[in-house]
Amino acid sequence: MATNGHSGDPPTCNHGNHEAHNGSNGVDSNGVHGPAASPSLLKEKTEKEKKEKERFSFSQETQTPSHGNHDNQHDHGAHNGSNGVDSNGVHEPLKKKEEEEKMEKKEELARFTFSQEPSFEEVRRLQAQFTDERDWRQFHRPRNLLLAMVGEVGEVSELFQWRGEAAEGLPDWTEPEREQLGQELSDVLIYLLELAAACHVDLPRAALRKMALNRLKYPASKVHGSAKKYTEYTD
Repeated sequence: MATNGHSGDPPTCNHGNHEAHNGSNGVDSNGVHGPAASPSLLKEKTEKEKKEKERFSFSQETQTPSHGNHDNQHDHGAHNGSNGVDSNGVHEPLKKKEEEEKMEKKEELARFTFSQEPSFEEVRRLQAQFTDERDWRQFHRPRNLLLAMVGEVGEVSELFQWRGEAAEGLPDWTEPEREQLGQELSDVLIYLLELAAACHVDLPRAALRKMALNRLKYPASKVHGSAKKYTEYTD
């Protein structure tokens, strides 16, 4: 249940009618377009631009954090003698790296992926426009947004309740059920982005920093195939 109609599209202006009201293709005797010459429209446009500039916004682009060991891979040859070449003339580290890359590509092809667009910032901007048009920003304070998001998480949980474990891709779900799930998950995401913006947290970059920390907490060589918490591992 969306409490603020997130699926609503922002209204668009009917520019096609400007000419009919201004004559001569919408240009007055001074060569000024009729709508642009209106002080009220100019004031409204200025106020909208000012509001948008005052809003917190997310980063448009992010840089993927380094995995930490890639910088050292080029030095392997020095530790294997004869520039890292075996008796058959094959660079062992290079061969191993190629095999790992092939495996990663194979696994990635099997994964579900999101669309490249829109970005988090674009979703934030569209939702900000939606709330401004309805004068709802006064209600969208951090605490209210958090509680609203928790309520939407509950509605997502309700869709999974009493169904048992679900397989990846939800093959047993009907299209209407999947559509409803998409709507409820969207409500959660929208509230999450609004909450982050209200708290001035640049969520895309914060997520990358968190993933970099997780790599340190859970090194693959130590936790591979295990679901234990990082505090349960010993050096």
